[in-house]
Amino acid sequence: VVLAEFWKREVLMLAPNANVDVIPNPVPVAEPRTRPFAGRRIFFAGRLTERKGYHDLIEAFAILYKENPELELVLAGHGELDEAKRIAVDNGVEDAVKLPGWVTAEDILQNLRDCDVYCLPSYGEGLPMSVLEAMSNGLPVVTTPVGGLPELIADGENGILVTPGDVRGLASALRAVLDDPDKAAKIGGAARETIAQGYCMEQVAPMLDERYQALLNDRSKQ
Repeated sequence: VVLAEFWKREVLMLAPNANVDVIPNPVPVAEPRTRPFAGRRIFFAGRLTERKGYHDLIEAFAILYKENPELELVLAGHGELDEAKRIAVDNGVEDAVKLPGWVTAEDILQNLRDCDVYCLPSYGEGLPMSVLEAMSNGLPVVTTPVGGLPELIADGENGILVTPGDVRGLASALRAVLDDPDKAAKIGGAARETIAQGYCMEQVAPMLDERYQALLNDRSKQ
């Protein structure tokens, strides 16, 4: 069982005769957003490693911060906290970059409710829960076309995709939603609908049940 067609292809390259099912990660569909769009707070959640692209995000944020010193970036997660602080200092944004470290699931959800855009500029993913949760909460998401993300996100419709490592492209994509409340609302609404139509518990649970039933039936025949 894999999370996306991308990973099914990868598995079949290694094991051509494998029986591979695609079953995505499920998330609850959140209540519609009521918080007014402020266009100032960017949120990232995940382990702070080079693979997650947090360094690119800080550098992109620094570009935007020069244009609007009201902006704030929250990087929630453990990992390379000292390195993240150093990059923030080097780019002159240490006062605007918040590094709370590891936070609870409840804290993540509260941050999703309080932010204006979610960003995960990763270099490699399966089908990240943080992106699914952000979309469920009606947030515009800026991320990269890696792993199963291109199957989840249609660029410009229910999210924005940026090439990994493209700092200026990342800054431009974030600017596009931070400066345009109507665009942010349209993308966020489409994102939430995407989750409701194919990535919610009610959609995914029957797929898992069918897989387990098939395994049980195969076992009973042996």
